[in-house]
Amino acid sequence: MASKLSVFKIALKWGLLTAGITIASSILFLIFGLYDTVYRIRETTETLISIITLIVAITLVIRLYKKSNDGFLKMSEAIKIGLYLAIITSVVIIIYNLIFITVLKPDYYTEYFYGINGEKAWNDFYALNPDGHTRETYNVHAEEGFLREYQTQYPLFLIISVLISLITSSIVGFIMKKKMINGKG
Repeated sequence: MASKLSVFKIALKWGLLTAGITIASSILFLIFGLYDTVYRIRETTETLISIITLIVAITLVIRLYKKSNDGFLKMSEAIKIGLYLAIITSVVIIIYNLIFITVLKPDYYTEYFYGINGEKAWNDFYALNPDGHTRETYNVHAEEGFLREYQTQYPLFLIISVLISLITSSIVGFIMKKKMINGKG
């Protein structure tokens, strides 16, 4: 009998690896100067990489777990693997993003805001109160807006990751499940 792997330990190992792949793609964008390209294209590419690596990791980990358990797999185990993996991956990516926007690229908010909205956003902001608004107040306003956006974006990212993992692990678990009957296959 092969040694049975712990659901949490295998999900932790692969969750960190999955997050590492997503973070590596983000760092490559930064190293090669692609963060200054069109925001939506970069964001979409990073999101697709994240989703694909999560789905592939869940599938591989469930398969590895089943193999280590003499070919047996319960649906509950498959779902636990998917949930743990998604939560671990998401938390690591969120921590990286917080480090990214505060340490690696602290001017990200301003660059992002000017890059998407440009002068039109500044003109609209200035038109509200021409005497009281300066570029400095605009930059503060932009940064506060993005802080609010990230406060909603991170929980949403976690929820979407969990939903993707539930769907993926349910499908993979249903396909791969094999029950043990009275201790036998």
